[in-house]
Amino acid sequence: EGTWQAVIKRDLIIMQYGFPCRRLDLGVTPRFILLVGVIAMQENALGTKSIPTLFWQYSIPTVAAMLFLGVNTIVDGLFVGRYLGADALAAVNIALPFSGFLLAFSIVIGSGAQSLIGRKLGEGSGREANHVFTTALILAGGIAFVFAGLGVLFSEPIAYVLGSSEKLMPLVSSYISYLGLFLPCLALMMVL
Repeated sequence: EGTWQAVIKRDLIIMQYGFPCRRLDLGVTPRFILLVGVIAMQENALGTKSIPTLFWQYSIPTVAAMLFLGVNTIVDGLFVGRYLGADALAAVNIALPFSGFLLAFSIVIGSGAQSLIGRKLGEGSGREANHVFTTALILAGGIAFVFAGLGVLFSEPIAYVLGSSEKLMPLVSSYISYLGLFLPCLALMMVL
């Protein structure tokens, strides 16, 4: 077995639930299941497959995910505007920059981490790549929980800063507080 396969086999563990998962580089095994991806369990595809094949293999899922997020936003806008009215649609649009800031932070962290992880894996440093992934996950999660706490606890001041009128204040504030509950999922999605 090559070095790459030995590192992967050493780092893969079978949790109490029976799922193979990646051990976080924190010295302890997490209680939750963290699936890093099928690519980590394969032989190093970056050194064996052609560049056009790899390009399509990695870009198609990324483009599909971006299209899904775009269609989700459009459909959400259609349903809110059609069934809840113009005020609800305005409230969603006023609150959108709040989640947009977190999304921007998460994309920066995720993209930077993916680049660094790719370089570390290319060098054969699986342990360092694991450490970078863990650090990115903790950083994005920490920022997301700060945003979530701010959204839940300070939804009215945030709505005011975003430009909500007195008429829309209850709707915008309510939407920000509910949105705050799910912001960690949004941030972690960009890192994973």
